[in-house]
Amino acid sequence: MALIAKQFPSRIAVATTKEGSRKIAEINFDPSDPAINHILKDGITFENDAARLLPCQALDPAVPLVRLRLSNLPFLKEDILKEHLKMSLEPYGSVLDLGILRESHTGTYMGTGYAILSVPKNDNRFFPLSHHLPWYQSEDEGFYAVWSGMPTYCRYCHAEGHAVSDCPKKRSSRVCWNCRASGHTAAECAKSKNKPFKKARKTPTAPQDCVDRLVRYFIGKNHVCSTTIFDIHSFSKSKSCATEKEVRG
Repeated sequence: MALIAKQFPSRIAVATTKEGSRKIAEINFDPSDPAINHILKDGITFENDAARLLPCQALDPAVPLVRLRLSNLPFLKEDILKEHLKMSLEPYGSVLDLGILRESHTGTYMGTGYAILSVPKNDNRFFPLSHHLPWYQSEDEGFYAVWSGMPTYCRYCHAEGHAVSDCPKKRSSRVCWNCRASGHTAAECAKSKNKPFKKARKTPTAPQDCVDRLVRYFIGKNHVCSTTIFDIHSFSKSKSCATEKEVRG
């Protein structure tokens, strides 16, 4: 407080708050006070620590913020990448913050980043956001942006207006293993719907040579009747190899 009072005596009020481990000071000035530009440009100086803190100007709560998650960014040096990324996003809103994301273990940049835009409602200065955004001064190259509440887009072809389940490009790449045609899966195949789901169960029958030998045996014993022949044919496979001795017994 003493440091703020010494460097910016024209302040109206100071409020402090805490977010987790961060301590935040909100310094209020009169809108016409030139000290606003001074503190934004030079910040607050800590002479003993040879450090300086640069504040950010408070935002109008009526102006919505759009937080973008970016992918497919080009592989450029970080300073050039940020500069061109800022110019690529400026047609869609006031760029408040942007940066690149790095892999946590090795710190490797992998083509992803973030940005925060201030997009006033009914402001004709800006174009509406879309999932695919062109890169600065390059219509043939672009990157992808996603944000909360955005319109439906396809994760496969990155076009807007449909989800990946309805993507015509993804459907054309499907091949049915039943009829080998493209554009649908076996579950959607008209030919497979006409086929029974399960094959007919096979009933085991006795080999014909065993049946013939048993019939000849009973004929020789003068015990042939239609009932006896029916019983012979109803033998299971496990009994089909019964010997004449077993039948006789």
